[in-house]
Amino acid sequence: WVQESDPDLFEEIRERVTEGRGEIAGGMWIEPDCNVPCGESFVRQGLYGQRFFRAAFGRTAEFGFNPDSFGHAGTLPQILTKLGMNRYLFMRPMPESEMHYPDGATFWWMANDGSRVLTNAIHESYNGSRDEVMDRLPRVVSWPHLIRGQRHLLCFFGVGNHGGGPTKRAIEALQKAMSDPAGPALQFSTVGAFFDGIEASHDDSAIPTIDADLQHHAR
Repeated sequence: WVQESDPDLFEEIRERVTEGRGEIAGGMWIEPDCNVPCGESFVRQGLYGQRFFRAAFGRTAEFGFNPDSFGHAGTLPQILTKLGMNRYLFMRPMPESEMHYPDGATFWWMANDGSRVLTNAIHESYNGSRDEVMDRLPRVVSWPHLIRGQRHLLCFFGVGNHGGGPTKRAIEALQKAMSDPAGPALQFSTVGAFFDGIEASHDDSAIPTIDADLQHHAR
């Protein structure tokens, strides 16, 4: 849609991706419902999505990204890996209130055929105005759903819902927090770098495995 309605803006986006400041996410045509569609529908989502990314950006997405889907079918790891994505980021169902993640909410998610993707539940929420994200930082560090020894943490910020991105006030507050020696070591980063950090700091066997649907949200 951006490419069609604002070609100049689209070229700026392509430049940011080339610079490493924009990250290709999701690999699907839209963020689909992840419960009801058949396997062929998921495959088509990924086929058309990844085909577009390759044509427009010269690369494809390396991780699945469905934070708002109301649950996730247990067959998805097989489809994601065949689409060239071996990582997955989601938010719903929430830990404890909607699903129990016995050994932490970063885990290998495995399909029945043995395919697996390194998966993470977004801590708290993808929304975060300046005040919300500053309140969240100490909670993220002590989040009860970290895996054993986890030191790489993911904290989303930005207005979030309905297209609201990061604000100047939130960025300024985070930059100020980066200079606080008493706080966590903060950096603006990418989802890919977060997953790289998890894999570099944990042996394969130290990361728990879940081999089931991720259910349920908003019963």
